[in-house]
Amino acid sequence: MTAMIAPGLLAGAVTPPSSKSQAHRLLIARALAGENLDDPAHRADSQDIQATSRCLAALCAPSSGLPLLDCGESGSTLRFLIPLS
Repeated sequence: MTAMIAPGLLAGAVTPPSSKSQAHRLLIARALAGENLDDPAHRADSQDIQATSRCLAALCAPSSGLPLLDCGESGSTLRFLIPLS
């Protein structure tokens, strides 16, 4: 396949992906404030963010014993939730 690119002015917009680190912090802040964690408009969707959301839901759920926090393979989730738990 051959592509021909001609010089000229470019137009458009580029939307960079949101920061996963900021999304982790936002979820944790929302959990500590007692807010809804299921609002997809306020978070990036990745396996790491899903792990953080699951762990926060487990920490916030009423239970009689210690919650199981499955961080998956997310080092960020583990690092952020060790001091929180």
